[in-house]
Amino acid sequence: MKTVWTFDQSSALPKGHKGVCMQLVAYWLSLMQHDKSENETATTELATLCKSEAQKLQRAYTKAGQDQSVGADEAVTWQLRKLRLKDDIYTPCATATEIVDFMDEKRKGYSMGIYFTGGGGHALGFWRFGKSKGLFSKFSGHTYFFDPNAGCYKGDTSEFKSWLASFTSNEYPKTRKMEMAKVEQQQEARKHWQGAGAFRYG
Repeated sequence: MKTVWTFDQSSALPKGHKGVCMQLVAYWLSLMQHDKSENETATTELATLCKSEAQKLQRAYTKAGQDQSVGADEAVTWQLRKLRLKDDIYTPCATATEIVDFMDEKRKGYSMGIYFTGGGGHALGFWRFGKSKGLFSKFSGHTYFFDPNAGCYKGDTSEFKSWLASFTSNEYPKTRKMEMAKVEQQQEARKHWQGAGAFRYG
C-alpha cells in the first residue's frame, strides 16, 4: 500500500477535545463519492474540520432523532454529509479477510468501527475503486483506506488484506471488536431534519 498523505487529528483538534474520527470519515467518504480527485488535497479541509467544527458537531448530537438504530452521533454525522448507512446497520467482521470480503461493491464507501478492550472506539473509512465486471473483478482495482489518526493509503485490492491485518494489529492491538457498514447517498431527507432550527453543515 502506498501512502497518499499523512494526517493525525490530534495535531489539529481544539485543546482537550477527544476526537472527531466519525465526522472525518464521513467527510472523506463524501469527498470520494462526489469527486475523488479532491482526495489529493484533503488534509487542509480535514484540519479545518478538526479546528472549527468539532465542538459544533458534538453539540449537534442531541438534535439527532432517537429512532436511529445507529445512535445519535451516527445519525448526525451521515445526515450532514447527505449519506447514510445501508440498512442502518453494522456487520461484525472478526478478521481482515472478513473485512475485505464485506467490501464486495466497487465505487462504494465503507465505514468501519473498532472497539477497544477497556472501552472506547475509533472510526475508519474505505473506498473501493475499479471495474465492476470481469472474472477477477472482486480482487481487481484499488482500495483506498483512511484512518484519522494516520492518513490515507492506496493500493491493489489483492494486496490489501495482508496489509490491513498488519496495520490494525500494529496500530490498534487492543481491538476487541470490528464492524463494517456500506455507505450510500441519501435518497430522501429525514423529516425531523427538515424543520426550522435543524442543524445544517454549511
